[in-house]
Amino acid sequence: MNNNAFTLIELLIVIAIIGLLASAVLVSFPGAMAGARDGIRKQDLSTIRSALEEYWDIYGHYPPEALCWDSSVGCGGCGCVVFDFPNGDYWDANSDLQDLVAQKSFGKIPIDPINNSIYYYSYEPGGAGQEGCLVNSCEWYICCRLETTGANYCVYSVRNSDGFAEGGY
Repeated sequence: MNNNAFTLIELLIVIAIIGLLASAVLVSFPGAMAGARDGIRKQDLSTIRSALEEYWDIYGHYPPEALCWDSSVGCGGCGCVVFDFPNGDYWDANSDLQDLVAQKSFGKIPIDPINNSIYYYSYEPGGAGQEGCLVNSCEWYICCRLETTGANYCVYSVRNSDGFAEGGY
């Protein structure tokens, strides 16, 4: 008699192996998602940098300095800001970066994928009189916090007088 069926032990072994593989995938999934969000953060900062440099090419300075702004839904490093939650616009209407929307560099200023009081984008322009700046604003930096390392990641203006380069600190 030729028996082509699986035994109960064989089925249990296959189920156990599938369970182990599934648990390995589930354990690594949050880390992969954090890495993907960090990639989005770096791309967003690069997009904002390109728009700011395009603004410089048109006007000969960066958007006029007012204050330090952030995209957080709470109070970030730049202080508390009132946000327009129903429209999903987390950058204040008075933010210097709103000039980039008016310039049509993008429809809405990018925000952090999580965008809370820990993970947010902050923008700080350097105004006239700061570090030898003679016009409205001639340098800036924009930063975020990376989930995978916990370090800050910043992108600086091409014309930054402090000599900073893109990267973490």
